[in-house]
Amino acid sequence: MATLSQPQTPAALDSPLREHRHRPVERLTDRLETPSLDTRCYRVIRLPNQLEVLLVHDEDTDKASAAMDVNVGNFSDEPDMPGMAHAVD
Repeated sequence: MATLSQPQTPAALDSPLREHRHRPVERLTDRLETPSLDTRCYRVIRLPNQLEVLLVHDEDTDKASAAMDVNVGNFSDEPDMPGMAHAVD
């Protein structure tokens, strides 16, 4: 793996990760149904790797956090590998 002080090889420049860097983030919506007393701003975006992200901006806080929900469970198991979806979630 190349570090900042080493030049990258041509193979590293053509990697699939490099392709993601050039694709824009897609804004899906800024309009979500929220309670009338909620003053936070919401946005849903799609990242270049196709993950959808809910961004929440709260101007009253100085903290940041992140969470991820992966829709995988026992119904995602292959018939010949029971328990595998739970093992890798």
